Amino acid sequence: MPESQESKTWFALIDQQQFGPLTDRELRELVSTGRLKKHHLVWRVGKDKKVAASNVRGLFRKVESPRNDDANEVATSPFDVFISYSSDDKLIADAICAELESRRIRCWIAPRDALPGIP
Repeated sequence: MPESQESKTWFALIDQQQFGPLTDRELRELVSTGRLKKHHLVWRVGKDKKVAASNVRGLFRKVESPRNDDANEVATSPFDVFISYSSDDKLIADAICAELESRRIRCWIAPRDALPGIP
Protein backbone atom coordinates (compact mmCIF):
# COMPACT_ATOMS: atom_id res chain seq x y z
CA MET A 1 0.00 0.00 0.00
CA PRO A 2 1.46 3.42 -0.86
CA GLU A 3 2.57 5.38 2.17
CA SER A 4 0.00 8.10 1.44
CA GLN A 5 -2.78 5.48 1.94
CA GLU A 6 -1.20 3.74 4.95
CA SER A 7 -2.88 4.56 8.25
CA LYS A 8 -0.97 6.73 10.69
CA THR A 9 -1.67 4.79 13.87
CA TRP A 10 1.40 5.23 16.11
CA PHE A 11 2.95 7.80 18.40
CA ALA A 12 6.42 7.56 19.93
CA LEU A 13 8.11 9.43 22.77
CA ILE A 14 11.83 9.72 22.14
CA ASP A 15 13.92 11.68 24.64
CA GLN A 16 10.88 13.67 25.80
CA GLN A 17 9.90 14.58 22.20
CA GLN A 18 6.64 13.23 20.78
CA PHE A 19 6.58 11.89 17.22
CA GLY A 20 3.45 11.08 15.28
CA PRO A 21 1.06 10.13 14.19
CA LEU A 22 3.23 7.63 12.31
CA THR A 23 2.59 4.78 9.88
CA ASP A 24 3.93 1.29 10.63
CA ARG A 25 6.64 1.96 8.04
CA GLU A 26 7.67 5.25 9.66
CA LEU A 27 7.84 3.54 13.05
CA ARG A 28 10.09 0.79 11.57
CA GLU A 29 12.28 3.47 9.97
CA LEU A 30 12.81 5.06 13.39
CA VAL A 31 14.03 1.65 14.59
CA SER A 32 16.25 1.01 11.56
CA THR A 33 17.91 4.42 11.89
CA GLY A 34 18.52 3.84 15.59
CA ARG A 35 16.35 6.73 16.78
CA LEU A 36 13.70 4.54 18.40
CA LYS A 37 15.15 2.34 21.14
CA LYS A 38 13.52 -0.53 22.97
CA HIS A 39 12.97 1.55 26.11
CA HIS A 40 11.19 4.42 24.34
CA LEU A 41 7.42 4.60 24.80
CA VAL A 42 4.97 4.05 21.94
CA TRP A 43 1.18 4.01 21.72
CA ARG A 44 -1.60 3.76 19.17
CA VAL A 45 -3.84 6.60 18.07
CA GLY A 46 -6.87 6.71 20.35
CA LYS A 47 -5.22 4.67 23.11
CA ASP A 48 -3.96 6.09 26.38
CA LYS A 49 -1.73 3.16 27.36
CA LYS A 50 1.94 3.71 26.52
CA VAL A 51 4.25 0.70 26.30
CA ALA A 52 7.97 0.20 25.79
CA ALA A 53 8.73 -0.19 22.08
CA SER A 54 10.27 -3.59 22.91
CA ASN A 55 6.72 -4.82 23.64
CA VAL A 56 5.50 -4.18 20.08
CA ARG A 57 5.52 -7.60 18.45
CA GLY A 58 7.95 -7.82 15.56
CA LEU A 59 9.25 -4.26 15.80
CA PHE A 60 12.71 -5.34 16.98
CA ARG A 61 13.53 -8.52 15.09
CA LYS A 62 16.80 -10.25 15.89
CA VAL A 63 18.65 -11.72 12.93
CA GLU A 64 22.12 -13.13 12.60
CA SER A 65 24.61 -10.57 11.38
CA PRO A 66 26.16 -11.71 8.08
CA ARG A 67 29.31 -9.64 8.73
CA ASN A 68 30.22 -11.04 12.11
CA ASP A 69 31.91 -14.32 12.99
CA ASP A 70 30.72 -14.11 16.60
CA ALA A 71 27.60 -16.29 16.71
CA ASN A 72 26.41 -14.58 19.90
CA GLU A 73 26.15 -11.13 18.35
CA VAL A 74 22.96 -10.19 16.53
CA ALA A 75 21.75 -7.27 14.45
CA THR A 76 18.26 -5.78 14.64
CA SER A 77 16.11 -5.67 11.51
CA PRO A 78 12.66 -4.14 11.19
CA PHE A 79 11.81 -6.59 8.38
CA ASP A 80 11.07 -10.32 8.31
CA VAL A 81 11.43 -10.80 4.54
CA PHE A 82 13.51 -9.24 1.75
CA ILE A 83 11.80 -9.52 -1.65
CA SER A 84 14.02 -9.45 -4.72
CA TYR A 85 12.50 -9.64 -8.19
CA SER A 86 12.98 -8.91 -11.87
CA SER A 87 11.19 -5.79 -13.12
CA ASP A 88 9.22 -8.14 -15.40
CA ASP A 89 7.74 -9.73 -12.25
CA LYS A 90 6.82 -6.53 -10.37
CA LEU A 91 3.07 -7.25 -10.29
CA ILE A 92 3.66 -10.73 -8.88
CA ALA A 93 6.19 -9.44 -6.33
CA ASP A 94 3.76 -6.72 -5.20
CA ALA A 95 1.00 -9.30 -4.79
CA ILE A 96 3.26 -11.58 -2.75
CA CYS A 97 4.32 -8.64 -0.60
CA ALA A 98 0.69 -7.62 -0.01
CA GLU A 99 -0.28 -11.17 0.97
CA LEU A 100 2.64 -11.52 3.40
CA GLU A 101 1.94 -8.13 4.98
CA SER A 102 -1.75 -9.02 5.37
CA ARG A 103 -0.43 -11.84 7.58
CA ARG A 104 1.66 -9.32 9.59
CA ILE A 105 4.95 -10.42 7.99
CA ARG A 106 7.05 -7.29 7.50
CA CYS A 107 8.52 -7.09 3.99
CA TRP A 108 11.27 -5.02 2.43
CA ILE A 109 10.65 -4.43 -1.26
CA ALA A 110 12.08 -1.87 -3.68
CA PRO A 111 11.30 0.79 -4.66
CA ARG A 112 8.86 1.28 -1.74
CA ASP A 113 11.42 0.72 1.04
CA ALA A 114 14.54 2.01 -0.71
CA LEU A 115 15.18 5.31 1.06
CA PRO A 116 16.96 8.03 -0.94
CA GLY A 117 20.54 8.64 0.10
CA ILE A 118 20.79 5.52 2.27
CA PRO A 119 22.96 2.73 0.86
